[in-house]
Amino acid sequence: MSAQLHLLFPTPIYVDNIGVDFEISTVRQYVDVDGGLISRDQDCLLENRKLKEEVDRHTEYYLRDHLHLNKSVGLKHQCSWILLTDKGGYSPRHFHSNSWLTGIYYFHVTETSGDLEFEHDPPNWCAGNMDPSKQIEEYNMINSTSITFRPGPGDLYLFPSHLHHSATRNNSSEQRICLPFNYSLCGEWGSLTKSMTA
Repeated sequence: MSAQLHLLFPTPIYVDNIGVDFEISTVRQYVDVDGGLISRDQDCLLENRKLKEEVDRHTEYYLRDHLHLNKSVGLKHQCSWILLTDKGGYSPRHFHSNSWLTGIYYFHVTETSGDLEFEHDPPNWCAGNMDPSKQIEEYNMINSTSITFRPGPGDLYLFPSHLHHSATRNNSSEQRICLPFNYSLCGEWGSLTKSMTA
């Protein structure tokens, strides 16, 4: 057969392991949120110069080598926090508004600490409210409405902030420790009356 299936407009999710050789202090004030604790401090990445340099190196790689944006556009730290999740805790589906790129660095996880799940509902191949996705016989990367990753210690995920994501229940007796962060666009882009400087 000569038929071809073209996958248009993919959502880029960048994954790499940067290790756990960083100083992550969990001694701070926290607020209860949806099965976990989130630090009041929203500049946690800025307190860890070595980790921030490594994150910035990967965000630069994401921008230049994968998205091929020129040097007039960059990213700057917007906020970052420590998220602690005890046994039974989870993070419900959500997205990060008012930012452009979201990342999660997993400092301490075990095999049963829970998965990172990305969702797109309805899928791109459905038209409006005509959604036959419940009739799928075998899920794959084309027809799925959710994709799950199992983070390991030192894993770094980067993805567009508008993408819905969640963390499944922590079934481990150990605390899941991660550092999520948001980055905003900076620099110049667009042209004439559609130009933007941030």
